[in-house]
Amino acid sequence: MTVHRSLTSLIMVGALVAACGGGAATQGPGAATQGPGGAGGATQQPVATQDGGGNGGTEPTQDNGGDGGTGGNGSVDTSHGTGHIEIGAPVSKTIDIAFSPPLSHFGGTDETILYFLPTSGAEGALAITITQGELTAVFTSAQVTTSPTEACATSDVKVDALSASGSFDCPTNFAILASGASTGDVSVKGTFEAHG
Repeated sequence: MTVHRSLTSLIMVGALVAACGGGAATQGPGAATQGPGGAGGATQQPVATQDGGGNGGTEPTQDNGGDGGTGGNGSVDTSHGTGHIEIGAPVSKTIDIAFSPPLSHFGGTDETILYFLPTSGAEGALAITITQGELTAVFTSAQVTTSPTEACATSDVKVDALSASGSFDCPTNFAILASGASTGDVSVKGTFEAHG
């Protein structure tokens, strides 16, 4: 259990470094995932660090002896759910993402956090939190990081101990662009479906 938690922590750090720092910075955290894999005797897990995005390392925690989660092409398993996000001007970006069960927690409408990673390439990651019935969606990538400045509107949100789904519209978000410039009026909306 300790190895699993350590690996999950390393994966989260790797995903965040990849999202914030680009390709070169992911080599350190990616390599760090080989230690716990080697300690357990598994030799399949390091393959998942070859995607260059640093965000493919989420599935090895559920490795069944060769699954590997993410292959060299950077694709992520979408069998546990997907998300779709649209970021308005000046970013104007549409991204499809895959749900990551090892990084997430289903706690109903009181305490749920869902992490979504890119299905291909190095587009970034989305964290959806639902606390006391309110939804917050934070997107992080090398190109832009967004965070809502007011409550997000939701539609058809369903959350229980094993799954979550719905849509959200966050009309006003603070965004930091890759150039270092920031703006306070970027819109972010999307849909999600997740299950363990």
